[in-house]
Amino acid sequence: MVETLSVWELAVIAAYKTTADWAGSIVTLAVPPVVAEELLSPARALDVTLRPSGADRVP
Repeated sequence: MVETLSVWELAVIAAYKTTADWAGSIVTLAVPPVVAEELLSPARALDVTLRPSGADRVP
């Protein structure tokens, strides 16, 4: 079952998307801390994994 995203969630994806695997339903976002806090809220039905900025970079 696919849940409908809110207008706010769609706007966040549109504004902050860095990469997307649409077939796998995975979108990487680079968001400010306040947006990350809202995305991680239990009130949101999204499956969100927090990864600190630069976590994917090789030193």
